[in-house]
Amino acid sequence: MSRIDEYRKKVSAVEEIELPVMGSAVVKIHVSVLDLAAAGQIPTTLLAEMAEMSQGGKGVGAEMLPKILPALDALALAAFVDPPVTRDGGDDSLGLAEVSVNDKIALFARLNGAADKLRPFRGETGQPD
Repeated sequence: MSRIDEYRKKVSAVEEIELPVMGSAVVKIHVSVLDLAAAGQIPTTLLAEMAEMSQGGKGVGAEMLPKILPALDALALAAFVDPPVTRDGGDDSLGLAEVSVNDKIALFARLNGAADKLRPFRGETGQPD
């Protein structure tokens, strides 16, 4: 197996996780909001909000939800394998509206480790942790 094939295998790896409403789901484990922002699928302006949420600095309140929902939706579209999730749903997939916000937030919490990796750098720059 070539190095390229090994890399492709790693980035397409899946895992079964438990979500609060849906229960068991199979998701791609190497999907992050940073990747989605870099690919232009979510606005980069959401990254600070998502990073703060990831670090537990903010809960998801009514005022924050409309800001982060596009990122949660993009993450759900990119990550869900079984059941498959599509924008509008259909006979063979769930629609985004059918996936609860609680499940989308739990998916984000499970998959987004990138913000935690940046945490030491924030402390070095003098910004609050």
